[in-house]
Amino acid sequence: MVRTLDDGAVANLDNDMGPLQRKSTFARYGLAVLILSVIVPGAALSFAAFANHRTADSAQAEIRQALAPAAAPEPIREVLTWRSVQARHGGFDVDAPRWRPLGLNNRVLRRSDGLSRELFQFGEAGSARRHALIAVDRGDIQPSGAAADIAALAADLGIDARVASNHQALDTKFGAIASVDMAIDGPEGPKACLGFALRADDAHLRVSGWVCNAGPEIVSRADTACFVDRLVTIGAGDPAVANVFAKAELRRALCPQNQPTVDLGPMTLRTRKL
Repeated sequence: MVRTLDDGAVANLDNDMGPLQRKSTFARYGLAVLILSVIVPGAALSFAAFANHRTADSAQAEIRQALAPAAAPEPIREVLTWRSVQARHGGFDVDAPRWRPLGLNNRVLRRSDGLSRELFQFGEAGSARRHALIAVDRGDIQPSGAAADIAALAADLGIDARVASNHQALDTKFGAIASVDMAIDGPEGPKACLGFALRADDAHLRVSGWVCNAGPEIVSRADTACFVDRLVTIGAGDPAVANVFAKAELRRALCPQNQPTVDLGPMTLRTRKL
């Protein structure tokens, strides 16, 4: 070891060390090298083990993900569509002579899930005159409320109707049936309507529809009940359906003698004896 002295002289300290001091220095150096030789490989091994562990975890995760059952695909909802059926009638009729001057559109339809419908439409929903409609559905009918039934019927026909539930039953030959308030826009403003819905689950039967005034005037409930009572069966071919109508005819009351009739021109109401 060389050190510069205060007077500028250079001294070789190695020559001044004794043999014991040099051995002690070499021993310290050797110990440090030995410690490093142990620590460095150990650290390297620990890092390698950590990296291998992370790689193994990642591989196991990928394996678990690959073996996991695939998520069930979302069920495809069938889009229900209607088509016309070439048939003279579906087993029903609406004997409503005072509504016939508006024109009757009678159609038999079938839905893609098998539900059948006979539709009786007097006049047009979007016209400036009165309008009435009744639909008879037969088949597997899902449970729902009157408002939902009426809204669905209007949607099927492409009619933009506003429907609101009410708590007043309509007294008909079928008994008390649910009614709903409706409004349909016409060329001269909204038309007030009264909707109705009847379900006979044992016969897989639903009768729904509405009666509309030409304007916002409140629809007569007696007038609407009389319209419902005009529905008859003419050979539905189902004993359960026939039984529903047979019992209804026993309860049928006469419609009021004086009822508003329909003019073919712009909407006017007058009374006459039928």
